[in-house]
Amino acid sequence: MNVINLKVHQILANIRQKLVELNPKQTGSNKFQNFEYYQLADFLPFVIKLANAHNLSYQETFGKEEASLTLIDTNSGSSVTFSIPIDYSVLKGGSPMQSIGASVTYARRYLWVSALGLTDHDLLDQMNLDQPITQQTKNTTKDIISKAQARKNTIADQHKTLKKKEVVQNSTERTF
Repeated sequence: MNVINLKVHQILANIRQKLVELNPKQTGSNKFQNFEYYQLADFLPFVIKLANAHNLSYQETFGKEEASLTLIDTNSGSSVTFSIPIDYSVLKGGSPMQSIGASVTYARRYLWVSALGLTDHDLLDQMNLDQPITQQTKNTTKDIISKAQARKNTIADQHKTLKKKEVVQNSTERTF
């Protein structure tokens, strides 16, 4: 790496440090898998201000198979590029344009999280690394089954209660 390319890395390191100090909050929530994540709105406004203050520009590119984020020091011209594969699968129930928008949004988020070194949800965060993964899977499965059984019992109890009320109501209606 030559000296001119180091400039953009110094700027990026400064922006990362400032972002840590700003401590953006994760507002995205995946209710199904029970984790929180960064949305672009959680950190990108900070990044845009910091980039402007450090004369850093960026370019997002979305190709057929790859998305990339290039950060450019406007003073020296040095740059660094982050790339990921992109998938434009059609979303169930969505239009083709909505599918493209979703793919681009996901790619942007992953590119920026990677470039900025933000820590996002990681399956490893939820795992007890002292316990074998197969045991953890069994425990998770048991927990899901247990919760489902408890919910089934609650619904059954509610149904029984409603049936009893219905019988009492029908009995009362006949006696009049």
